[in-house]
Amino acid sequence: MNPGNPDYRPDIDGLRAVAVLPVILYHAGFAGFSGGYAGVDVFFVISGYLITCLILRDMDMGRFSIQGFWLRRVRRILPALFLVIFATLAAFWPVYAPHQYLELGQSVLAQTVFASNIFFWQESGYFDSDAHVKPLLHMWSLSVEEQFYLIFPALLLVLTKFLASWRFTILVVVAIGSLALSVWGAGVEADAAFYLLPTRAWELGIGCLLAHKVIYRAATINTGAWANEFWAGLGLLGLALTVVGYDRTTPFPSFYALLPCLSTAMIIWAGRDSLSVVGRILACRPVVFIGLISYSLYLWHWPVLVLQRALLLEEPGTLAKGGVLILSIVLAWLSYRFVETPLRRNVAVFTNRRLMVGTVMAAALLVMAGTTIHMLQGVPSRLSDRALQLAAAGEERNPRRRECVWSKKSGHSGQSGQFSDDWFCRPDPTLAKAPPQLLIWGDSHADALQPLLDSLAREYGVESHFAAYSACPAVSGLDRVNEDASHQCREFNDYMVDYAIRKNIRDVLLISRFNLYTNGRDQFKQHLPPPLITADPAKGEASVASAQIDFKAAATAMITKLAQHGIRTYVVLQVPNFNIEPTGYGQKLALRGRSVAHKRPRREIQARQGFVLQTFSELARLGVVVIDPSDQFCDEQSCSPYINGRSAYRDEHHLSNYGAAQLRPSLIQVYSSLR
Repeated sequence: MNPGNPDYRPDIDGLRAVAVLPVILYHAGFAGFSGGYAGVDVFFVISGYLITCLILRDMDMGRFSIQGFWLRRVRRILPALFLVIFATLAAFWPVYAPHQYLELGQSVLAQTVFASNIFFWQESGYFDSDAHVKPLLHMWSLSVEEQFYLIFPALLLVLTKFLASWRFTILVVVAIGSLALSVWGAGVEADAAFYLLPTRAWELGIGCLLAHKVIYRAATINTGAWANEFWAGLGLLGLALTVVGYDRTTPFPSFYALLPCLSTAMIIWAGRDSLSVVGRILACRPVVFIGLISYSLYLWHWPVLVLQRALLLEEPGTLAKGGVLILSIVLAWLSYRFVETPLRRNVAVFTNRRLMVGTVMAAALLVMAGTTIHMLQGVPSRLSDRALQLAAAGEERNPRRRECVWSKKSGHSGQSGQFSDDWFCRPDPTLAKAPPQLLIWGDSHADALQPLLDSLAREYGVESHFAAYSACPAVSGLDRVNEDASHQCREFNDYMVDYAIRKNIRDVLLISRFNLYTNGRDQFKQHLPPPLITADPAKGEASVASAQIDFKAAATAMITKLAQHGIRTYVVLQVPNFNIEPTGYGQKLALRGRSVAHKRPRREIQARQGFVLQTFSELARLGVVVIDPSDQFCDEQSCSPYINGRSAYRDEHHLSNYGAAQLRPSLIQVYSSLR
């Protein structure tokens, strides 16, 4: 609905402002907006309501056509969208590493065919730690709406023509089915439930059902002015509770999304005849202004925030974030004023024919750009040799990751929830099987070391068995407090202990990001939930003090049990962390023409390592041998993630292959003792 339309409701534009502002404040990392991501759900309800009102009124007047509907959607959505995508490709051209620019190009292709939600579902979760390097991640929601626009008008047309008397009932059943699928999916496949249309359709459906009631039943449902004040106030309270009460650990959408969606419906319903106090607040000009530019603001804000993080050497502070939000509002207004509005309203100049020709040409250019980026693997020729050398570290992955590392998202080797003696990785699977001498297990830090470990095993003729589980400390009897039931960390570690005993293995090697699980996060990425551990699987939270108590007790019990069966334990302590992302940080320095360097005082590394080192050192009486990798990255005073100008890390805490190779002298003692 546009200003000037007799059915125009300024309070709904104001409601758009209530939707978009929490989203951008959440994305910027401002405190107090931990549930701001639910603003997208508010948009879904508004979209479902407005689109259904438009279709039903056109149907009642006998002037609805699917072609005309889609042309209006193209005019409304694509010009600003394509502008932002082109600008994003240009802005990140000089600053992104090849693997990052490759993913950007692939996401451009996905969005051009309205499938970015499917692309990001396959790539990573919305709340994953690497989300801040994906400039088009926010466009997943646009793909959901675009897929809805392709399906819903045809469905409504069929229902109206053949099942008119059952139309509302069928839509209710579809919405309930989608909600049920969303609740089920949140516990089984959370990322799919978050990104995909079948588990989001009910949110748009609430708006659709509301539109039916407003158009056909509003006159017969006279709730009165005071009732409308109540519903509007309750709706605004529900949205506020969502924004401040939800966070990234809230299962979502699931039934938790009912709160923002029903709250939005209450506010829309309450303003159908006259504006309540809440409606008048939403209809005031400053709020409506933000609502009018909300689409462009949503498009611009995330690439600008990601670009800021890509350019700054440090995490942006409050003033820097505020400046970026102001810039986003300015870009949004320019986009609204000179792109959105002219193409939507000036039909005489931008005729349907010209619009479609321009749209097809722009889409073709984006497809060509995305395809070229994909074929050229991120166009590495954009960058200097020094920047490419640093970027290469960020692309290094264990080539055996898929077969050797278990994760809650992918399981292991196609299995789901079933650990087996058959899937352990051997250093040379082509050789005949022999009884294992060494069992290696850990989390993704063990994964980063596997190429080195396999090489040492082959060199020293050691039959080793390897298995890793992402985000799982290699100590039995523990769980991560912020992981859902699909994370089988406790089961994995219990299985590993049992396997070592059953197979009469002589030595075990534990490799994990131990400090994270016992101390919480360091200064870097503190906005993410604390990944502490607990011995009580029913416990939903833990403090550093309780995590350390549980860790010490569990480690002592596990190693005592292993020692009782004649098994010696080697422990590789966590590699130093530097509160930067070394490859990206080094690239930023290279772009500025500065030397690639960064140091952290060794005393800080030692302080963070202290508890875990003490815990395992006290178990030396049980044959524990502690391997501290810090000496490879530190001198007496300081530590650095760079060795000979190259990054020893592929991200903020995983070693690159080059960095892992530096640990060879420390790990030789394990393999030489097994000869």
